[in-house]
Amino acid sequence: MTALFLALIPAFIASLPLFGSKFIPTHDGEYHIIRFWQFFTMLSSGQWFPRWAPDLNNGLGIPLFTFNYPFPNYIGSFFHVFGLSFVDSFKWTMALGYLTAVVWCYLFIKKEFGMKTAVIATVIFSYVPYWFVDIYVRGSVGEVWALSFVMLALCALAYVKPRLFAFAVGALILSHNILAMIFVPVLCIAAAKTRKMLVYWAAGIGLSAYFWLPALLERAYVTGLNTVDYRDHFPALVQMLFPSWGSGYSVPGLGDQMSFQIGIIPLLVLVTAGILVLKRTKMSASVRWYSILALTGITVSAFLMTEYAAFLWAALPFIRFMQFPWRLLSVFVIATPILAGLVTGKLPKWGIILMLLSVLFAYHYARPVMYEMRTDAQYLENPSFTSGTSSLGDMFQTVWLAGSPRKDTVFSGTVTGVTKQAPTSYIFTVTASESAVFSAPVAYYPGWQARVDERQIAASPDANGLVSLSVPKGDHKIRIWLGRTPLQTAAAAISILSLSALSVSFILRKHKPL
Repeated sequence: MTALFLALIPAFIASLPLFGSKFIPTHDGEYHIIRFWQFFTMLSSGQWFPRWAPDLNNGLGIPLFTFNYPFPNYIGSFFHVFGLSFVDSFKWTMALGYLTAVVWCYLFIKKEFGMKTAVIATVIFSYVPYWFVDIYVRGSVGEVWALSFVMLALCALAYVKPRLFAFAVGALILSHNILAMIFVPVLCIAAAKTRKMLVYWAAGIGLSAYFWLPALLERAYVTGLNTVDYRDHFPALVQMLFPSWGSGYSVPGLGDQMSFQIGIIPLLVLVTAGILVLKRTKMSASVRWYSILALTGITVSAFLMTEYAAFLWAALPFIRFMQFPWRLLSVFVIATPILAGLVTGKLPKWGIILMLLSVLFAYHYARPVMYEMRTDAQYLENPSFTSGTSSLGDMFQTVWLAGSPRKDTVFSGTVTGVTKQAPTSYIFTVTASESAVFSAPVAYYPGWQARVDERQIAASPDANGLVSLSVPKGDHKIRIWLGRTPLQTAAAAISILSLSALSVSFILRKHKPL
């Protein structure tokens, strides 16, 4: 425990701004504050697996959580239950993701390389510059948690904990869709040493199917999911090799105001480790396996980040979902402690020097720009944050919505009562002098269902993209609620089956005969 504490101290110091009262401006942070609020609203209504953000989009709602990774929202909601504002919940969620990544890293390196090496490699890991790009510049809480679960997955492999490995793979997918595209295949390769682990890798994918299957197959129902042109975001080689810093955005050319550096110390670690592997330095089969995997990963990633790989980005559509080529810097975060463990194990004094220099060179990156304290009301009551979709370029807007639809009921008859039973459940009492079309002030999406009196009828989009249905002449009670699409039901069944299989395997393991 003392060694783990020593490894955690530098990381905790780096995360201290996240526990202060002041606000840290980041690219995505304010979006996440709104998402935490909407996710918590849905959880509070009893919906444990939210898909809808009811108060956004001018109050018409959007299927935000069908496509946006849910795991960090659960953590933020947990903190809010205990009294933290959504602003502080976001900061604490970020801090917890970072610090848990450090813990998993220490345990993994300790198992593979030993305790003293683990302390050194973990400190180097916690000061890789891209961490501070994610935390203090981009505010990418999903990426931070995804990196944490990659480390947990490696830890589970090292300690041969198959069910923990399955959980980590599933949680990685739920933490960040895009990083899952990068690391789920890598974890498959890492687990390839044993057929048993490959089975649990597949179980982890199945656990998260309730999220990723609809996110993948229902993307035609929304707009703006990939508005980024990857060609504008290839970092130049000089930007990758030489230190730079800034809190601005990625732009075409060399005018970027954010850092794409690999980092001086990570570069020294990678070069030294590469030399040791090429010289066939004596090491265990496991260490050699992880080291070669890490070196291969960073080599491929470094190439894909440059304009020399543009032909691959153009030829392989699935790569373009990564959006930003420089996002592959996340691979360097994971590879660095593995290679630092190799270097420290063979060259202990050099490892200590690298550890001290990693903190010295990167510490100032963990001192972010800070504003005065912000309250939740500054966001939740601000139309500039709630009238849109809480996303860059108004992503997640439904394809049926046209123009600026009315926010009230559209009906040629009389609406005598409106009851909002839940964020996604409404009851309207109406009188129709003749058959008419009733349009509710809710954005249409497959899954919305309707009932007129005791008769369930089909809900469909009207000309403006609102939920509409036909109402016969007379007095009626109309209920509209959001259910699951057939695909969402099937995906949930896969997740339940995967969870059941893991539970059964755990029970059988506990009760197998001696």
